[in-house]
Amino acid sequence: MPRTSASFPPHEWQRAFPDPSPQGALSLGGFLNDVLQRRSARNPAYGLRAFARDLMLAPSHLSGVLRGHKRLSPAKAGAVAQRLGLSDSETQDLRALAEKPARNRAGNGPPGRLQRPCVAANANELDAETMRRVSDWEHHALLELAGVAHFNLTEQSGARLLRLSSSRVRGCLERLALAGLARPDGTDAEGRMIYRRSTGFVTTTQNVSSHAIREHQAQLLSKAAVALENVPLAERDCSTIVFCGSISFLEEARSRIRSLRRELCAEFEATPPERLYCLAIQLFPLSENLPPHSEAP
Repeated sequence: MPRTSASFPPHEWQRAFPDPSPQGALSLGGFLNDVLQRRSARNPAYGLRAFARDLMLAPSHLSGVLRGHKRLSPAKAGAVAQRLGLSDSETQDLRALAEKPARNRAGNGPPGRLQRPCVAANANELDAETMRRVSDWEHHALLELAGVAHFNLTEQSGARLLRLSSSRVRGCLERLALAGLARPDGTDAEGRMIYRRSTGFVTTTQNVSSHAIREHQAQLLSKAAVALENVPLAERDCSTIVFCGSISFLEEARSRIRSLRRELCAEFEATPPERLYCLAIQLFPLSENLPPHSEAP
């Protein structure tokens, strides 16, 4: 079994699973979010409470720091730096981040006011930092399930539907909540926390690639490969066609694919929600450029 933070001190964790450096970080919450994501990626059972325990902070206070709503005193930041095993120069960087005022993520209003941090105004577009934290496909699947009115998304129900461990779902739900994409909304009859979607339709940046977006797409393509082998033909559609065409028509093709994707999604969502689907359309070159066309005499 993998060792968790409970089985060895923080400095041993630092050597086994190196954390990012605070140098160049834009905010204290952003840096600590990156540390939490790195540790969660290596140990899916590692979540907000475990992180708060390792930093010797109250989970509610740490949650506020991660969201940019609360601050740490320079002295407390120094203690956190020690718990993270940071060098002297990195500790100074962390103290400097702690001295910054609590971040107002929307760019207006009083400092420290909680506002939706990750969705661009009027566009529901995830910024690069948030996309990096929720790039794994499970986050987007859980976010979609959290928007189904008659379905109570809990750690247990999400794990059952997506065939994931409860600890993995717990970590994803925590990150979605910290990002402002989902929120706790009471409990079910058995006392399990229910999560609801906090935002409308979200997209990634258009025509701008990033490692997080490429990783997200690669994960879903791997799910498509699994479905090709394990899902009956009557329950899926996986088709391809190979053709030659003009490079100059590519942008028009991409525009039509975007329109088709949105229209088909809208029509699908107008039907009763019975199952979670993924629509993945791929258009890519299979060869190098052909020789220039020569006019026949």
